[in-house]
Amino acid sequence: MRNKDIRNIVFAALFAAIASILKMYALHFGDFRISLFAIPLLLAGYYLGPWYGLAVGFITDTVYILMSPFGSIWSIYTISTMIWGVSGYILRIAKLNWWKFALIILLTSLLETSINSIAMLVEGGNDWIYVASGLPRRLIILVLRFPILVLATREIIVRFKQIQLDFN
Repeated sequence: MRNKDIRNIVFAALFAAIASILKMYALHFGDFRISLFAIPLLLAGYYLGPWYGLAVGFITDTVYILMSPFGSIWSIYTISTMIWGVSGYILRIAKLNWWKFALIILLTSLLETSINSIAMLVEGGNDWIYVASGLPRRLIILVLRFPILVLATREIIVRFKQIQLDFN
């Protein structure tokens, strides 16, 4: 292996570890949680590329399944975690334009909420009423989490550039 490959694997492991901890220690409100695990996943995709972003998302969800009492076997929920890594790569392509940056995170948040709603429907025995009744809470959580994700992720990327932290 080349040094670059080893470095990328190490950074991917660090991002996965941070994301796993943030996912496990989220604020829980019944069936819903507010978590900032998406930030390291976005950073993994941004700095390491889409494949590493997907892998870090998968590893994060796997650790969550193994370590958390709230985790369930790999499912549709895993896909919603993995998309954050790909979105990080899309952020890199957007060249840090503030509006594109926020729009990508908003669309990813909406996609995550949609996928999780489908997962709840599939794994919950097609209980439309349960899924529909929880949608307002999930959307409120999305609205609360969105500015934190945008500001924190963007600030970290800007700070990494200032200290010239190079992932390439």
